[in-house]
Amino acid sequence: MTEFDPELIESARKTFAGPVAFLKSAPALNFLPDATLPEVAFAGRSNVGK
Repeated sequence: MTEFDPELIESARKTFAGPVAFLKSAPALNFLPDATLPEVAFAGRSNVGK
């Protein structure tokens, strides 16, 4: 099993601990907002608690 640095784990936890906001849905790439901030996408089945 891989050992992880506790500081790295805490940094990752803080990344996902803040509030989130839905910006928009886009039917095509040209409707996406400008890429000015980092983004995270979660993919999976709709009923698995993402």
